[in-house]
Amino acid sequence: MSELKRRLKEMVERINETPNLLNAIKEWIDGYDGKTIGFKMPSEALYIAFGKGEVRMIEGEPASFDLMLLSEEENLVDGIFKDPTRMRQYLKEGIVTIWGNMHELLKFAEIVIKSIQMGK
Repeated sequence: MSELKRRLKEMVERINETPNLLNAIKEWIDGYDGKTIGFKMPSEALYIAFGKGEVRMIEGEPASFDLMLLSEEENLVDGIFKDPTRMRQYLKEGIVTIWGNMHELLKFAEIVIKSIQMGK
């Protein structure tokens, strides 16, 4: 299992087990059926489907998405989980490309940070 997949799986499990995180997801979704954040790397693609009562990680490319992050796996792991402050630099340099709304990336980053804090 790739490191990104493992970390996303752990995050999804933590969110689903934590009412405060599920409430943060509900606030983020606010009137929509859900949000979809995709991750596309040269070797694989996966996405997270954020729903009002459950979050799921799914292998493959989503049919539609709110945000797709494209890069090498190590850049995504670093910019999402290890040092989120580097994501901005990766975006500026074109190391990570996004398709979709930057606002969704910021909201997703808030959820990731909250889930990491809950895991400590």
